Amino acid sequence: MFKIKLKWIVILIVVILGIGFFCKGEEMIIDSPSSPMKEINSFKREILATKEHLKSSVPQSKKVDIGKDINITIETNLTMEPKMDSFKEGYNYIWKENGSIIGTGKYLTKSFSLGEHHIELEVYSNGSLIGRDEKLVVAWLYLKVENYYYSDKLDEYELYSREFFDHLKHLVLKVTPYSRVEYTYNEYGKVIEEIFESFNNINFNYIITYEYDEDRLVSMVTVNDDGKVIESHRYDEDEVEIVEPISDKEEKREDKQDKYKKIYNEDGNISRIVSHDGKYVINITYKDGKQVFTERIYPNGKNTIAKHYENNLLISYDSRSEDKEGNLRTRNLFYYTYNEKGEKIKKEMKQYIKEELVQHVVEKWHYKNGKVVLDEQEALIGVCPCSNNVVKSKSIYEYDKNGTELSYQYWYQKEGDSEMKRNREPKEVRSYTNILE
Repeated sequence: MFKIKLKWIVILIVVILGIGFFCKGEEMIIDSPSSPMKEINSFKREILATKEHLKSSVPQSKKVDIGKDINITIETNLTMEPKMDSFKEGYNYIWKENGSIIGTGKYLTKSFSLGEHHIELEVYSNGSLIGRDEKLVVAWLYLKVENYYYSDKLDEYELYSREFFDHLKHLVLKVTPYSRVEYTYNEYGKVIEEIFESFNNINFNYIITYEYDEDRLVSMVTVNDDGKVIESHRYDEDEVEIVEPISDKEEKREDKQDKYKKIYNEDGNISRIVSHDGKYVINITYKDGKQVFTERIYPNGKNTIAKHYENNLLISYDSRSEDKEGNLRTRNLFYYTYNEKGEKIKKEMKQYIKEELVQHVVEKWHYKNGKVVLDEQEALIGVCPCSNNVVKSKSIYEYDKNGTELSYQYWYQKEGDSEMKRNREPKEVRSYTNILE
């Protein structure tokens, strides 16, 4: 048994060595310059190279993105362009709407009618589809803008107004808690009708009708709810109002005005006005063509305004009211300071009731490239003007390189507060609708 196994092992070794020698010999033959096998091998290499070239030229799938679904107003031009991993010359673009071709090329600019529009882009290379994307465009009649303002009292945002704009960006309706105003336009974008409705008093309701010669204003008529004309104006070719003959009522008003005698100075300026009964007198003093002092005398007292100018800039303003005995009722004093460019950088205001100083406020301005970048107010006595118990405030402005305002911040400090806090900015919420409400 052992001899038989040994015999087969020897035979196997001989076979393996023979195959190895044959292969080596074939390599020698192939490598021989005179062998026909070299031509066959070269042909095989060309076939392999062609396969690799064809493989590299097959269009590969690309990620295409034409953006998210969007809402717009009708007839508004929308430009769409794809974003892709890479772009190559020779790509073909086919845009479709609801399955129908609406354009070719990388960009598509189109306006849309009322309703939903399914937009699709297909990108081809060498006749093969390499990418596609789709989006939904919904066209509405109106853009609705809701404006919210923060209420310190309620500590929350309140809806202040709703504004509706058409596709031409014309304001067609504005609704506030107090009123509703609706506008109608002509083909030139001019308002031809304005309807005002008050929610508080119907006596304030009115309708204004504007008439144009193409885009030139010709007339404006205001009527109330009963159709009674409240105002009526006509305009010439330069849109300057044409003065109509005065009515009897206006003639009586003119007669009343004629009861005052006017006296002019040598420069043609009115220097004194006196009523025929002598009870009312106005004296006006000028310097370098500017009114520097005005005195109004009447039976119960007098009011005076004194102004001081330097280099045509107002430096001080002093307004006084006195009773007929000469006792001070009220007084408002303003002092102004300017920089070398003539820009106002400081205003100091003092208000007196009788002889008591009740308000003293200083306001300062800071400029950059001719624009106010910081406006500061501080009440040394009382509170800041036109404010709700604010004793200190600052307004901060930012602009772009063209001088257009980019941002605005308002900080304030009220009586009893230890530090300033930033006013919450108004909020704007945009949506689309087909109903004016």
